[in-house]
Order: sequence, then C-alpha cells, then structure tokens
Amino acid sequence: ATVINPKNGEVIASAQRPSFNATTLENIDASWQNLLTEYTYEPGSTMKVITLAAAIEEGVFDPNKYYKSGSMRIHGEMVRDFNRQGWGTISYLEGLSKSSNVLMVELIEAMGHDVWKSYLDAFGFGQQTGVSLPFEQPGYNPYGSMIQKVNTGFGQGISVTPIQMLQAFTAVSNEGSMMKPKMLKRTVDALTGEENIFQPDSVGNPISAETAQKTLNYLKQATEMENAVARFYLVEGQSIAAKTGTAQVYDAELNRYSSTKYIYSVTAAFPAEDPEYIIYITVEEPKLTSDAT
Repeated sequence: ATVINPKNGEVIASAQRPSFNATTLENIDASWQNLLTEYTYEPGSTMKVITLAAAIEEGVFDPNKYYKSGSMRIHGEMVRDFNRQGWGTISYLEGLSKSSNVLMVELIEAMGHDVWKSYLDAFGFGQQTGVSLPFEQPGYNPYGSMIQKVNTGFGQGISVTPIQMLQAFTAVSNEGSMMKPKMLKRTVDALTGEENIFQPDSVGNPISAETAQKTLNYLKQATEMENAVARFYLVEGQSIAAKTGTAQVYDAELNRYSSTKYIYSVTAAFPAEDPEYIIYITVEEPKLTSDAT
C-alpha cells in the first residue's frame, strides 16, 4: 500500500506485509524484498485507468456510446467480462463502472495496436522509473501475439511494478504531467552541512491536461454509479476517482492462468477534481469472507 503526491511525485508513505522487525531483524532472512520496486506482476483492471486515458486522448471514448458486453471473439480468441453473461447492451461509461474487459478491447481496436503500444511506452511500462531505491525491476511488455496486445488493455500479458503504476497514475492526476517518484526531499552532508535538495522531476506528458481531467471525471462518475464495482471505496464527504482490479495469477507449472489465485488491487485519486493524493493497494491471494465483493 502506497500513497503518493501526484503534484511532485513524493512518496508520502509505503508499507507492505509480510515485513521484518527493523530492531531485531526477525524475518529479514525469509527472502525479503521491497515489493514497491522489486516485485513484478500482472496488474489487472487498474491498468484500465491508462487505457481509458489513451482512448480519451485518441477521441475513441464516448461515454454515451453503446456496445454489447459479456464476451467477444477477437483475433481467434475469446475475451470475456468477469460476468460472462454480461449486462446486455450498455454505455461505455457503464462499462467502465463495471470494469468491462470487452470495452477495453473495443477501445484498443479503435485506437490501433501500434498507437496503444506508444501509450504504454509513454507511460513508462517496461522501463525503470529511476526511483532512488535498489534493485528496481523494469517489468516486461513483450507485446507479441495479437491477443496479448489487446489483453494489455485490461492488465494481462504485461508485468509491472507498483512504482511504475504509481508513476503512470500521476499523469492522470497532474494535468497530464507524469512525475518521477521521489523518496527523498533532501540530503545533508554530516561533515560540511551542505544540502542537496531533490526537485520534482516531470518525465513526460503522455496525455493532455484536458484528457487527464476527463479521465478523472469519468472515473469519478463510474465510481458513483449504482452497482459500480468500485462503489465500496466511496467515502462520505470526499470526492474520489477509483478503479479496482482483479488479476488472475499465471501458473507456470500449468502453463495457464489460475482459476483460484488472484491479485486484488485498487487505486484512488482524491479529491477527484484536483487530486492531492493517489493511493494504490495490491493484495495477493487474500483470504476472502463469503460475503466479500
């Protein structure tokens, strides 16, 4: 779980479990790693924030346009929503609120595969952010088969790190300017007292300010819709733009995605009109209660 300031890229807080006791060093020998930068995974539907932003920038997302949800055959393969029966013919905005995979594929097909790949590159996927922490992984975006290309739109077939996702989210919450994550404000030489101040660093503008604002507006509207998958993250008195994710874990032994193992995640920017904070939480294989949603 990490909180970042999208205006300057400052990582305000970050925590993980399992952890180790910093005093006794208990559990530090259990192959401990900094999940923020060293752990790679398929992000699932939180990637749809980026797909939505790219589609808006390319002019192919119309919240009032309708499509048939549930499933679609594309490039010889089936893409399905988590509700395989779908919700009938619904608007793009409602599809966003229900986290429809089919909608994301429609948007990528409308943009074109090469255009979508250019956005993945511009948002920094497959590249280290350069954050001042050791052993940062670059992630992996092979972008090979046709079905893999469209699957990246809903966070499959691509591996990322949490810090990459956070950096990408800053562009949506900071008028299109993507901020390099920053762990330190300053350092002071203990002998000379000389200060080294670390300034905010913009690492690109993958989308326009207008697109960023529209993305937040649509996410906020989708979060507030009846039966939206992210509705449980609404907080009374707070304006929130949220997106959830449920990613199947790839089972290398079976050479397919697991039907029982998932990574659950959520990102939220608030206040939605001009975010001061982005929260990103991922949980691998949680123990869910029977009434969990």
